[in-house]
Order: sequence, then structure tokens, then C-alpha cells
Amino acid sequence: MNEFDITKIEEMFSKELRKLGFPRVWNNRPKATDDKIDDFVVVKVSGGISDKVCFGSSRIAVYLYARDILEMKNAKKLSLMQEKLAGLPLWIEPEEPSDKGGGLLINGNARVVGDTADDFGFHCRIISYHITIKSA
Repeated sequence: MNEFDITKIEEMFSKELRKLGFPRVWNNRPKATDDKIDDFVVVKVSGGISDKVCFGSSRIAVYLYARDILEMKNAKKLSLMQEKLAGLPLWIEPEEPSDKGGGLLINGNARVVGDTADDFGFHCRIISYHITIKSA
């Protein structure tokens, strides 16, 4: 049985998003945000991890948040943020030496789940990725 660490998986994915130019990537939606913050990203492993003996299988949800303009969805900003995600690599290597040999494989295309208002002045676009996890 493998020991898959959800926190490590989310952090590996988050680091790749920062490399793509997303400066604010968190694992939870903050309850309050500074007025100067117009966008941010939340990354979560969703639905748990299935252990397939030598690999794991899961979904990662990427929540793209953009501040509303005049109380309306900032669709242009959400679309620009989504376009940046096209730069994600198919294979993500772990940075810790003890995890070398493992990694994340992003399988196929992203699935756009939808847009929703969060009642805090932001709209969120949810995008889901199927991943295969190889342990070290």
C-alpha cells in the first residue's frame, strides 16, 4: 500500500502554477482578502486518492478566483487565468530529494466544471484535472 500525502500533491501542483505566473496560490479560500488582491488560485485534491498498487489516481480541482467588476463576473480575467493553465506540464517532478522517482502525471485535458459567485465579491471558475501519482 502506498502512502500518498495530499498536502505534498497540492503543493507540487501549486508550485507549477506559481511558475506559470500565478503569484497567490493557496490550499484554502481565505475568509477575507485585501482590497488590493484582484485574483488568486486555490488548489485541492478532490475525491480522495485511489491506490492502484504502484500508482495512485485522483482529481485535482483548481479554483480560479477573480474579483467582480461592478458586482458582475469578470469573465475576461477568468478566461485569461484559464488560458495560463495551458502551460502546465504533463509531468510534475517532486523537488524533495527523498521523493525523486515519483511525480504527478496530468492525464488528458482539463474539465471545466463551471463558474460560481462566492458572495465575497469574487467569481470562481472551477477546473478539474485527472492525475496519476507515482510514489518514489
